[in-house]
Amino acid sequence: MPVDIIMPALEMSQDTGQLVRWFKSEGELVRQGEPLMEIETDKMVLEIESPGTGVLTQVTAAPGEEIPVGKVIALLLAEGESAPESGIQSEPPMSSPAGTPPQPEVSEADARPPATADQPMVAATQVRASPKSRRLARELGIDLSTVTGTGPQGSIQTQDVQQYASGAGDSAGQSQYTAQPIKGIRKVIAKRLQKSAQEAPHISLTLSVDMGKIQAELSRQSSHGEGAVKLSSMLCKAVALTLAEHPRLNAHLVDNEIRIFENVHLGVAVALEEGLVVPVIRDVGSKGVVQIQAEMSEFAGRARQRQLQLDEMKGATFTLSNLGMYGIEHFTSIVNPPEVAILSAGAVRDEPVACEGRIEVRPRMQMTINCDHRAVDGAVAAEFLRALKQRLEMAEVA
Repeated sequence: MPVDIIMPALEMSQDTGQLVRWFKSEGELVRQGEPLMEIETDKMVLEIESPGTGVLTQVTAAPGEEIPVGKVIALLLAEGESAPESGIQSEPPMSSPAGTPPQPEVSEADARPPATADQPMVAATQVRASPKSRRLARELGIDLSTVTGTGPQGSIQTQDVQQYASGAGDSAGQSQYTAQPIKGIRKVIAKRLQKSAQEAPHISLTLSVDMGKIQAELSRQSSHGEGAVKLSSMLCKAVALTLAEHPRLNAHLVDNEIRIFENVHLGVAVALEEGLVVPVIRDVGSKGVVQIQAEMSEFAGRARQRQLQLDEMKGATFTLSNLGMYGIEHFTSIVNPPEVAILSAGAVRDEPVACEGRIEVRPRMQMTINCDHRAVDGAVAAEFLRALKQRLEMAEVA
């Protein structure tokens, strides 16, 4: 009996996956456990092993396609076995009146009027399009040969037909542009943060911090060869120690329950070209800054190569986002549910400040905490932020 190759669900919230590549070609023998394909989710790229042994056939998915979870995209046939006559349906068949057999799909080339001398016919093989986009084009009366595809190898996707129908495909009088479909990491970020912004009433508080003693401590450690430590590692340690004293921010809001955690599992945002990923440093309060720095460097490197594992990006109880390395002085972040708070750290810059009746130039950094007001009141967030400011200004991060 043929073995179905389906788009696997790698996460509870996953609806689709993007096929990156096939490791085997159609007609090639595949053995159980061998790498069969590479799948990209919103957070990573993973190799998927073959669920059985057989000849790969009836491949319906091409690299670059975004495929619903559970959809059959190929078959494995045992030696001497034949593929089902019905094959694999890339989409559910359209309903037909009772007793009437479904009509075969007609390509745009078949539906076009005969060619004229001024308008030669375009062969069907010259138009790359998904079955869904072909069906939509027929319904809207659109000639696919006039639509520009944004899919793999220039194939036409559903959104290309929709844009064309709405007039976006008419480039007359418009500047040239490159369309980038929202998918993968960017699609999930958009959904999660839109939901958070709409459902969670955010409060935002900001304080400026004198970073003179922290900078002196960083210089001291560097000169004594105690390990390559960056400011971000000290921020992580300071946040964890302060959360231990103010645990109501080290929490999740789940349904009508606030879950306050004993250990701080800190999510640290890492910027990728296609979006953010947030690897989690476990039990930060029990680790030294050198160990924290080592874990952060490893996570950042593997994140940029899309090699992080699922369990390395789950379970954060609080998140730190640091854009100081980009020169950003002040910003706010959207809370990542089910967490109840997120801290944004800006760049350290020299500023003139009043100090005991005189003006001094001091290195200062702005910190902003955003909280879900359903779980955290302004006074609780203010107490945490003030305590964190005091800890940093005293360089108490050991």
